[in-house]
Amino acid sequence: MIPTHYECIPRGDKKKTLRLSLVLMISAFLMFLLSHRILFVRALLQLIAVILLFLFIQILIKFLLTEYRYVYERGRLTLFCRQGKKELSPGFILLESDCVLMDRKSYESRKKELRHCRRYGYCPDPFGKDPHYLLYSEKGGKALLVFEPDETLVRILRESLPEEG
Repeated sequence: MIPTHYECIPRGDKKKTLRLSLVLMISAFLMFLLSHRILFVRALLQLIAVILLFLFIQILIKFLLTEYRYVYERGRLTLFCRQGKKELSPGFILLESDCVLMDRKSYESRKKELRHCRRYGYCPDPFGKDPHYLLYSEKGGKALLVFEPDETLVRILRESLPEEG
């Protein structure tokens, strides 16, 4: 029996993400230092440093300062992002007949045909252990939701969706 309401708060591995962000920040700092010592490639080193800082800020905001929450309620999946005290709900997905839930192995086998889909990432860290992919229709065509539900939510979604076939 499918429950009418279930909430999942994924917990990612923040240690790897924190290490990556620290490496990016330290690398950017070193590039800025080198740009003052090596004058003939100053512009290139400063450009690299700015790119590294940009990546650091993106990872910091998307993975370290954001908490995700997935809520299943009566045939629809709602996604929430929380940054600080502000919680956003960019929308919900009605689990209809054209929705397909895939694990990583299924996604890899269909990767070529899915490359033109619009992608939305709701994973708590960039090194997801067990991401799932929900293919669904939206106004402009097909979209692919990348998220990391727990086993219970995966079971609920599989029971809610019609058999793929």
